[in-house]
Amino acid sequence: MKSLRGKLKEQSQLYNTMKKPKVLAQITDHALALSGISGKRYYSDPAALTEIQLLAYEYYSIFPSWIIMDVYNIEAQLIGQSMKYLPNGMPDIDQGNPLIKTQKDLCKIKLPGNFPECGRIPLVLESLRLMEVYTGLIPVPAICAPFSMACGIRGYARLIRDIKTRPKFAHQLLKTITDGVTIPYLKIIIEKNPEVANCCLADAWGSLPNITPQIFDEFIAPYIERIRDSFKNIQINSQAYWGIRYAKDLQSFLEKKLPIEGEVIAYGDDARAIGLEFFKNCALKQNKSIIVGIESLLINEGHQEDLIWKVKEQMKICSSLENVTFLLEDIPATAPSENIHAVTAAIKAYSRAQAPKDYDTIRVGIPERETFPAFVRQKQRENPDGYTFSWIDEANLIK
Repeated sequence: MKSLRGKLKEQSQLYNTMKKPKVLAQITDHALALSGISGKRYYSDPAALTEIQLLAYEYYSIFPSWIIMDVYNIEAQLIGQSMKYLPNGMPDIDQGNPLIKTQKDLCKIKLPGNFPECGRIPLVLESLRLMEVYTGLIPVPAICAPFSMACGIRGYARLIRDIKTRPKFAHQLLKTITDGVTIPYLKIIIEKNPEVANCCLADAWGSLPNITPQIFDEFIAPYIERIRDSFKNIQINSQAYWGIRYAKDLQSFLEKKLPIEGEVIAYGDDARAIGLEFFKNCALKQNKSIIVGIESLLINEGHQEDLIWKVKEQMKICSSLENVTFLLEDIPATAPSENIHAVTAAIKAYSRAQAPKDYDTIRVGIPERETFPAFVRQKQRENPDGYTFSWIDEANLIK
């Protein structure tokens, strides 16, 4: 059995020399469900988190660009925000008990003196280290953007009310988060991983219709730029801004957030409502790469034929672009493995097309695959990647 590191080396050559589309996925919950271990173990054990996600990526032939955890919670929990824990799911901020109830609570927004050893920061740092050891890839850390962290520790509704009625306080809150938490946290990550060249800020709360373009201009973008100014040698993009379909002026808002995101992102629901052509044309005009989303509902409930047709149409539209990435969005825990295999098989098959007319002549063959438990057991026996499998005794692998 070939190691994951070896497979990735071959894949990277294809991406670089033949411009084949890359396949990424938000696989966190689905990988947890496949493994059958408890959410508490998964979100606290770096070996379990990293190895299980890498096994799921490899099983589905998805490029492991990142190890994803509950990125919106890590910093908030570190400074004292109370959390809710689900037995088989992702931890969540206790929205009924925000850390910042009044302006006097701003003093709580500070990192402990030994914060790299506190909370779940060791989980983050060790998972980044293991990612590089197992894959040979330079890790891409993901952290919470200031606006989304403010929504967590203040509450979304309270923050929007502050922006409307007490904008100075809202700015004070965001500046304190940026300077007191986000920047020093990212500095430690880079100190521990000096080869890091890219970082992603997760900012889903900053999406339409949660906010307005005016809020984006005044309360989101300036703090992203403040972070960028502190890390001149690192490419920092802030992403997860879905909902562009709600903008009154689509072109204006897309061009507004493009410098922040760094690439054109066509999330599935937005592309379905607006049309993927709009995003493709923007990528061509701005000479940017594009991420094309496949929505989680279709992955979970669609037929394989629908998924294959969707991939074909998306690839036909984007055939004139050189740098295309497909993103399987938030794969649900219950998504059938057969559907995910169908998506990756379709992308691989249609990558052979040389011209738009070729797509209708290509037939997609979905290979017969062993079950995920059988795949994991073979990996454990041969273990070409040197995984610990320290979590395997707790696993209740789905047949």
